[in-house]
Amino acid sequence: PFSVGRARRKRVRDAMTGRIGEYPATYFHYTWLNNNRVNLTTHYRNVFTLRLPAALPRLTMGVTIDATTGERVLFESADFNERFSVYSTNPAFAHAVFTPRTIERLTELGRTSGAVIMTKFEIVGDSLVAVTTLGNRPHHISEVFAAMALIADGIPRFIWTDFGVSASPGERSVS
Repeated sequence: PFSVGRARRKRVRDAMTGRIGEYPATYFHYTWLNNNRVNLTTHYRNVFTLRLPAALPRLTMGVTIDATTGERVLFESADFNERFSVYSTNPAFAHAVFTPRTIERLTELGRTSGAVIMTKFEIVGDSLVAVTTLGNRPHHISEVFAAMALIADGIPRFIWTDFGVSASPGERSVS
C-alpha cells in the first residue's frame, strides 16, 4: 500500500486474519526504520485488507498525498466532502461505488471515529486496503473494519460486472 525508498528493518507484527462479513480480512502492524543520513527514525502503519470478489479500478478515500490516484471527486454531500477526500481517474466509477446510502453511513461513522477520519482507504486490484497510524487498539480496529465493510457491502452489483476483472483465472468467481 506504500513504498519507502530508504526503509530498513521492515517488520510485520501483531498480524491476524479472519472474515469481515463475507470478505476474507487481514490486519497487521507494519514497522520500519528510515535512515535519512542525519538520523534514524522508526515509523509504523496499521494495515487492513478485505479481499474483494473481483479486481476493480484504483480509487482512494481519506488521507492521501498520492498524486497518481487521479483527480478529487466531489459528491452532493458537503459533510462527506469535508470529512473524506475521494480520488479516482474515473469519476463515474467513484460515484457508482459511493452510493448515497454508503456516503450517509460513512459520514455518520466519521462523526464518531477518529480512526476512520485518519485512515486512507484504497481499492487496489481485488483488495480494499486501509492504512493508518491509528488502529492498533481494539476499538480502532473495529472502527476501521466497520468502515471497510460499509464500503465493500455498498458496492452495487453492476460494478462487479461492468468494472470487475477476475483476480486470477479460476481463483474466484464474480458474484
